[in-house]
Amino acid sequence: EEEDVSSSSFSMKDIETTNTFCDTSPSALTDTLFELTGGIDIPKYCIPNPVPSSHLLDGPQQRRCYYLFVPPCASGLTPLVMDMHGASSCPLWATYYDRWVETSLKHCFAIFFPLGVLDPQIANDPCFSIPGGRNIQGLFKTRSCCCWHNGRRVNPRETQDLVVIHRMIQDIYTNQRITTLSKKQHRQNQTESIKNITNSTFTTDTTTTTTTNREIAHIDVTRLYMAGHSNGCLGALAMGNQFSSLVAAVCCHAAGNLVPFPRSYTPVPVMIVQGQKDDRIWHQFTKETYHSYGRQNQCDNETEQIIFGRRNNESSGDAMEYSHYNCVNNANVTLLLLNESGHIPYLNGFEVTEDAQMTTMDTTHMAWQFCSQYSKNQSEVS
Repeated sequence: EEEDVSSSSFSMKDIETTNTFCDTSPSALTDTLFELTGGIDIPKYCIPNPVPSSHLLDGPQQRRCYYLFVPPCASGLTPLVMDMHGASSCPLWATYYDRWVETSLKHCFAIFFPLGVLDPQIANDPCFSIPGGRNIQGLFKTRSCCCWHNGRRVNPRETQDLVVIHRMIQDIYTNQRITTLSKKQHRQNQTESIKNITNSTFTTDTTTTTTTNREIAHIDVTRLYMAGHSNGCLGALAMGNQFSSLVAAVCCHAAGNLVPFPRSYTPVPVMIVQGQKDDRIWHQFTKETYHSYGRQNQCDNETEQIIFGRRNNESSGDAMEYSHYNCVNNANVTLLLLNESGHIPYLNGFEVTEDAQMTTMDTTHMAWQFCSQYSKNQSEVS
């Protein structure tokens, strides 16, 4: 694998070779979140693209990349959250509203941010191509989403995004890419020192870790959580379905499940946050997804309750929380349906849906509270 550890700036050349105006340079998140994180480096790592395609040889998709953030409070065994961006977006833009970095700083877990398809020869905008094919109550089957190229729906086989993300997780696990260097330290040490620190995470040898005063963190493989927004939530749910032996829980925003449950599926806890006024993802589809997980996880009971936020709407509340519980493996299923929210159901969200209102609830914190209570048995992780 290769690492992007240089501190290069965004340029028009980046725009010409990718399908986005978003900054996807190695230092994009480090520079933008400098004040919020206290200068912690958020490096960009890349892996070889597993998709054999001749036109990728000279394009930006010859590698697939992700950013990795480890808060300064992380030490010892650290949970890992995947935060998957939406279509036509990127990790940088997602951090403006989804609050996963803020939540990480408070609760001391690591986050990795996969980058979607950036090659303009494959898709017109950044995206993840998520397979479809799930049967909806015998009425129809879901279609793949959400990559398009000149009016054509991109076949998920062309991008294999779920395989790509799985390999990113393997890359993090195998190389134990956990360092909490500041940007200044990172620039001083450059590539070679970063590699030394990465390699030293399996040992407490102080001769190879003197560049940081913090205890080295290690990923807790029993606490891998999937999160994301819209296209990213579709991907998070798909990852939980296809790699249920790895994923401890899914907690994502504004989407439903497109992917059929494989025979190898073992129940995974799921929480979805959905705006009732969402004009891009129909909330009834999300509710059907919620019930399908209740059946798949063999849940015996269901409850619902009104949730009041700061708006304190006494007549109807701010949200309804639906829960399937008493499930196999304690894999409970929750749907938080926000009455006034649209497609961006986050506390910091800017609403893009007409007549929708920004929620007054920190739904990212609520998602973390749900996911963080779950872990895999060590023997389950494969």
